[in-house]
Amino acid sequence: MRTAVIQDLDALRARLAPHLRRAIRAIVFGSVARGEADEWSDLDLLIVADTARPFLERWRDFAGLYDVWPRLDLLVYTPEELENLRAEGRCFIEQVLAEGVVVHEAASTS
Repeated sequence: MRTAVIQDLDALRARLAPHLRRAIRAIVFGSVARGEADEWSDLDLLIVADTARPFLERWRDFAGLYDVWPRLDLLVYTPEELENLRAEGRCFIEQVLAEGVVVHEAASTS
């Protein structure tokens, strides 16, 4: 099955939104964020969420996203993990945060 290319980030946000209720923040990065995606591109998505699941099982909380974009590269971090990775100066995380596009941000509870 071929995935349609999403050029309009607002349309992508709308398609992802129903599946991101548990997310604090979601960031698209890679070719889709750069506007360079083609019909064979995967969707690179970093999600920040409060979860007690082990790292390799967290995708289950967001399994519906695979219906939106079957070739999904999904990373789910807790807020604490993401902050620790930033504090360690992890180049990958710094690049995602600098170049990625926020497609979901939970409303502040304060």
